Amino acid sequence: MLASRLAWATARVLPVAGAGISALGDPDVKVPVGASDDISAAAERLQFTAGAGPCLSAHRAGSAVAATSARLHSEWPVFASLLFERTPFLAVLSLPLEWPLVSIGAVDCYLTADSDLTSTLQDGAAVVASRISAALARELTDPRRNGDPAGEGVGTGHEVGVAGPMWLHGPAAIWRSQVPVAAGILTVALQLTLSDAVAVLRAHAFVTDRTVDQVADDLVHHRIRPEELAPGAG
Repeated sequence: MLASRLAWATARVLPVAGAGISALGDPDVKVPVGASDDISAAAERLQFTAGAGPCLSAHRAGSAVAATSARLHSEWPVFASLLFERTPFLAVLSLPLEWPLVSIGAVDCYLTADSDLTSTLQDGAAVVASRISAALARELTDPRRNGDPAGEGVGTGHEVGVAGPMWLHGPAAIWRSQVPVAAGILTVALQLTLSDAVAVLRAHAFVTDRTVDQVADDLVHHRIRPEELAPGAG
């Protein structure tokens, strides 16, 4: 739960309403690894459901993205609509993690007013993102912190079958891991590309007022059938 503790601390040392940390390879594999509270965790799920937002843009650009409510509406209207409807957040400051995690993740700071998005906050958030990067990076280089307490290449049994630092194996990350499984089911059942399968999951989540994680969970556990998500199925 290291990333969750870091997100919790971020929301207390900075004048923000909430914070979240995500690991990213591309928009289809965005993984939540820590959030300061349930509402911030929900905001991350909404951005993943929309498939676009300041966190993804900050990761791609490699620089901070300061998004007021007007900018959210203009550049990411689907995410903005979901965010404003389901959370108290009206602005977002997203920063990529720094070396050696510069291509691995990003930090989101959530605000309840555009006026909170000040230059002072942005300067402070940059320092915090640097500290977060250093703390998470230590887990990559220390085998005792990387599911291998003895440093002998033998894990603790809590890695959920996936290699990497333990902060990649929190509850939210495990839940998100069902999305590529669900997408794989759709690629076979509906003869779709992986990208199109994720798009179908997102579309179904949006029209049913849910998140991609919830739809994926239903598909993986057979509460809905692949045919129900087929384009044109209603």
